[in-house]
Amino acid sequence: MNAYEKSIDLGLIGTDAEQVTILQSLTSLPISTSSLSNYLLTQGLMFIGRDGKVNGTLSAIVNSYLDLLAGVLYTDASSEIYSHTQDWGPNFSATIDSLLASGDITQEQSDAVFAIGGGRPYQSLTMIEFANQRNDAVNANEKQTALDGVYTKSTRANEAAEASWRAGDTPGQITAAGQAGWDGV
Repeated sequence: MNAYEKSIDLGLIGTDAEQVTILQSLTSLPISTSSLSNYLLTQGLMFIGRDGKVNGTLSAIVNSYLDLLAGVLYTDASSEIYSHTQDWGPNFSATIDSLLASGDITQEQSDAVFAIGGGRPYQSLTMIEFANQRNDAVNANEKQTALDGVYTKSTRANEAAEASWRAGDTPGQITAAGQAGWDGV
């Protein structure tokens, strides 16, 4: 599914820029909380210590989304982070991207986190690519509409000519009936 089709599937609204920004942040699939918590543990980034507190290199960062993420990973019954949706994807992506920009995680770690959710298929999407996909879809729709119109006209022409033939009309009358069917008369 291309990015424009995905935007339709998600029901995205707004300008191309707004839709592209959302699409760039989404993963292909939801992120398994158990897979993510295992990865964060093995990297020493975030884990629950014996004292029941969140530990690891990310535990000192004050970020309300990270607090929410820790809650989802370690206390909620949720088994997935819906990073493939417009509700969670942009916030999740922004959090991981900010951790990368601040040097708190490496590019490899960032890529690994997104890979848990199948990666970000539209991460490098540009507004030009999105506009081209939309234009292609509109053109394809217009072509299909034209083809459907020709099919409808040819069916009417065939039915009218056949009725004229069955009525015993002359070749000229059959042709005229077919033409009238084509014209919708």
